[in-house]
Amino acid sequence: MMKKVIVLFISLFISRWAIAQSLVDTPQIVTSLSMNLAGEVDSVTELTLAVKILEVGATLQVKGDSGAKVITVPDTSFSIVEEMAWKFDDKGRLLSEVHNRPDKRKGDLEEVDAVLYSYKNNKVQYVLRRKDGSLSDSAAYVYNGKDKKLSMQELYDNKRKYTGRIQYFQNKEGRLSTISHKNADLELIKMAKYWYDTEGILMSATHHDKDQKLILMQKFDVSTDSAGNLHTMIFDYAKPDTCTGMKSYLLNDAGNHLEDVTQDERGNVLYISTAKFNDYNHIVEQTIFTDVKKVITCTYEYDDYKNWTLKRIYHNGVPQFFVRRTIIYKSNS
Repeated sequence: MMKKVIVLFISLFISRWAIAQSLVDTPQIVTSLSMNLAGEVDSVTELTLAVKILEVGATLQVKGDSGAKVITVPDTSFSIVEEMAWKFDDKGRLLSEVHNRPDKRKGDLEEVDAVLYSYKNNKVQYVLRRKDGSLSDSAAYVYNGKDKKLSMQELYDNKRKYTGRIQYFQNKEGRLSTISHKNADLELIKMAKYWYDTEGILMSATHHDKDQKLILMQKFDVSTDSAGNLHTMIFDYAKPDTCTGMKSYLLNDAGNHLEDVTQDERGNVLYISTAKFNDYNHIVEQTIFTDVKKVITCTYEYDDYKNWTLKRIYHNGVPQFFVRRTIIYKSNS
C-alpha cells in the first residue's frame, strides 16, 4: 500500500508569507497528535500509563563470594493517566479527538472532553466541543466566496445559544490583517491587527480592547541561522517604548522547536527549553531550565510504517510514563 501522509495540523489560513504567523493567534485547528502518520489511518488510540517504583518488592536469594544472601527487588506498578483517541475519515481528515481519564469511583475510563469536526467542500464547516460527555460549545465556520479563506466563526454555547463571532479580515495582498472578537450583540470585545513589511513578512501585531485602545504591541524579529533553522523573537510592549517581555523560538525545517526562551522585562531568563529529535521528527530529549533543571528523554518502538507504537518517557533518567499507541489502518479496519 502506498504511503499517504495525513496532515494532522489543519491550517485554515495556509500562508507562506507569514513566517511567524503560527506563533500568534491565527485561525487554525490543532490536534494534540503532534506528528504526521504514514499509511492510510482509520484511528489512533494512545493510552498513557504512569510508572511507579515500589519500595517493597519480591525477595530473591542470590549467592556471592560471601555466601547466600537475600535481596529485595523493587516492584514496578502502572496506573492509567489518560487515553486519547483520534478518528479520521476516508480522506484522512480529522473527525474527532476524544480525551478520557479514569474514574476511580466507576473503575473505568470516562470522557473528559472531546472535539468533533464536520466538513463541506473539503473545509471545516462545524466544530463541536464536549465537556464531561455533554455539549460545551460549538462554532460554525464561514468562508468568503472569492478565495475561500476563513472569514468568520459563529460561536454558540452549550444550549446552542448564539454567543458571538470571531471575524478575520485580509488586506489587499490577501494577508491576514485583523481578528476581531464580538459578543452576541456584535459589540467589540477585543481586536488584534497584524502588520507586514514590503516582502510580506509579519513584523508586528497590536492588541486592542473593546474601545480599540491599544493594550499590547508585539514586534517580531525573524532570521535564519547558518544551519537553515528559523529564529523568531517576539517582543512584548505592554508599556509605550518599554519591552515587557520576550519569547524566542528556534525551529528547524520540519517545524520542530529546537530552543524556546522566555525573558521578563528586565531580561531575566524565566524559561529555557532545548530539544533534540530523531530522523522521524520525534522528540528524544528535552532539557528544561526554570528554577530547576529537568531532562526529559523518550525512546520509541515502531511498526512497519515507522509510526511509533510505544513511547517510554523518563524524567532525569527515572521512568515516568509509558504511552501505548494502537493504530488501525484502513486496510485492517
